[in-house]
Amino acid sequence: MVIKEFINLVQEQTADENGNTWSKADCGLAIEYVTKAIMEAVKNNEIVSIQGFGKFELLDKKERKGVNPRSGEEITISAKKYPKFIPSKIFKNYVDE
Repeated sequence: MVIKEFINLVQEQTADENGNTWSKADCGLAIEYVTKAIMEAVKNNEIVSIQGFGKFELLDKKERKGVNPRSGEEITISAKKYPKFIPSKIFKNYVDE
């Protein structure tokens, strides 16, 4: 699913009892704001937990030894931080149905 399809899906979910929906522009902004807020919080080493959906957190990978596949030479792979998403039990069960 690409962003345009996702925006359309979100727009469908905003329909009220009269069939009125948010505009595609508003849905796109809402998605953008939510994703930026999550990324900023995780970047600041905060855990973002959305009940019934999952948890976003920042993890550390330690420096380690590796091998250059072309030359076979041993190299050092530097330490880095990476984001991780852990789906909730509700999410896992929903997908498994």
